Amino acid sequence: MNNAALTIVAGVAAAPVSNFSVAAASLCTGSSIQLNDLSTNAPTSWTWTATNSTGVAFSNTNAQSPTVSFANAGTYTVSLIAKNTTGQSTSNKTITVVATPTVAVNNSTICSGSSTALTASGASTYSWSNASTSTSISVSPAATTNYTVTGTTNGCSNAKSFYSNRKSYANNSK
Repeated sequence: MNNAALTIVAGVAAAPVSNFSVAAASLCTGSSIQLNDLSTNAPTSWTWTATNSTGVAFSNTNAQSPTVSFANAGTYTVSLIAKNTTGQSTSNKTITVVATPTVAVNNSTICSGSSTALTASGASTYSWSNASTSTSISVSPAATTNYTVTGTTNGCSNAKSFYSNRKSYANNSK
C-alpha cells in the first residue's frame, strides 16, 4: 500500500487591475452615462468617485457598474478603486460635460388680422415645429397655436414649447 500524501498548494490571488469603460467621453448636462467595470483579477468591491463632485450623482458609488449623471458643465475625472483581499488598484477616465442650452422665445400676443415674428435665443442652431431652421419665424395663426423650437449647441439640445395667443379686439369708434 502506498502511503504517499498529496499536497495541493492554493495559488496566491493577485491584486485587481482596475479598468472601466465609459459609454461616451462627452455628454450633455442632465444626462446619465453607464460606467462598466472591466477590472481583472476578481475584485470584490468597487468605489466610484469624481473630481469636482458638485452636481455629480452616481446611482450607487459601490456598485460594480453604476450610472452617473452630471448637473453642471465641465471636465470631470471619474475614478474607480477596485479591491480584493490581496490589494487594490485605481483607474481614471476623463468625461467632458457640455451645457444643455436654455432656449427662450419672445412672448407674443397677436392681434386679429396681424402677424408677428417669434424669435428664439440661447442656442447656436434652431429647428421649429413648422420645419424652419432660422432664428425667427413669422406667424399669423387663425387661433391660439402651440409652437415648439429646439435649440442645439455643441451637440446638446433643448426644446421650448409655447402658445401664441390670438386676440380679437372690437372697434368701438363711432
